[in-house]
Amino acid sequence: MKIKFLFIICFSILWIGSMSCGSSKSKIEDAILWKISGNGLETPSYLLGTNHTIKLGFLDSVPQFWDIYHSVECLIVEIDITDKKVMDNIKTSKEDDYETYLMPVDTTYQMLYSSSDYHYVDSVLKEKGWTLYQKFMPEFIACRLLDSEILVSEDGCMDIELTLKARKDQKEIVGLDDMELLKKYEESNAIVGLKEQAETLLEAVTYVDEVREKRIWMDSLYCQQKMSTLTDEYIASIFSKLGSQELEIEESVDDTLFIERNKDWLKKIPAYIGQKSSLIAVGFKHLIGDADKYGLIHRLRALGYTVTPVKD
Repeated sequence: MKIKFLFIICFSILWIGSMSCGSSKSKIEDAILWKISGNGLETPSYLLGTNHTIKLGFLDSVPQFWDIYHSVECLIVEIDITDKKVMDNIKTSKEDDYETYLMPVDTTYQMLYSSSDYHYVDSVLKEKGWTLYQKFMPEFIACRLLDSEILVSEDGCMDIELTLKARKDQKEIVGLDDMELLKKYEESNAIVGLKEQAETLLEAVTYVDEVREKRIWMDSLYCQQKMSTLTDEYIASIFSKLGSQELEIEESVDDTLFIERNKDWLKKIPAYIGQKSSLIAVGFKHLIGDADKYGLIHRLRALGYTVTPVKD
C-alpha cells in the first residue's frame, strides 16, 4: 500500500518532512551547530540544524549557542513568520483548506470503508475528540490528526520561537523559501481520490501512537546531537516495523521538499553571509544530506567554505 502516510509523518515531524536524514556514504559529524568561515568571509556565520518538534529552551544546553546568537547581525530561516506578506499568504491558504477539503455531499465515510474498517476509524477518531470528522475529506483529517498527536504546538516550535525572539531583539531576519517553489510543492501534492485518502486515514489512525513513540526516540537522538546515527538505513529500519506494509517516501516529494529548496537556498546563502555575520537556522535534514542530495554542509564545503562543528 504505497500511499502518502509516511510522507505526512515525515512532513509533520521535521518539515519538512525529513526522514531521509543523511547517508552512510558520507557521514556528518555529531553536531547540530556549525561554524562557516573561509572563502573570503570577513566574519564567520553559523548553521543550526533545528528540530520542529522541540522547543527553543533546548538550545540552552547547546554550548556557545546563545553567545553565537547574540554575536550575529542576521537570522536566516526557512520562512520568516514575522513577515506580514508571507503570513497573510499562509493564512489565506489555511482558510482555503477548509473549503477545499469539505466532504462531497454525495459521499460518506461508510461508503469508503468496509464495515469493520469504518467502525475502527470512527471509534478511534471519536475517542481522540474528532467528533465532526465526517464533514471533511479523509486526507484533511489524517494531516490534522498527525499534527495534533505528534507536533508540539505551533507557538512552541523551536524555529518559531527563535524567529520571534530575533524580531524582539531587533535582528534582521531573512526568509530563504521561495513561496512560488512551495506553491509548486502544494500543486504536486494535489488531492487524490477519496478511496486513497481513506486508506491514508486508516493507516494514520492505526500507526499514529507508534509513530509518536518513534518520533520521541528520534528526538532523543537529536538532543544528543547524534546526527551520524540518523542515516537512511537507521530511519528505514525503524519505520519498516510499522505494520506489515512497506512504507515508502516518494522521491518526487523529497526532491521538492529538500533538494529543490536546498538548491534554491544555496543560490542565496553566499550573498547573505558575505554581507553580514548570520545564523542560518533550518531543519537539520537540510544540513546533513549527501552532496548529491544538496545537503548544506557538503555543498557549502564544495563552494570553498570551511564548515566545522561547534564544540564545547
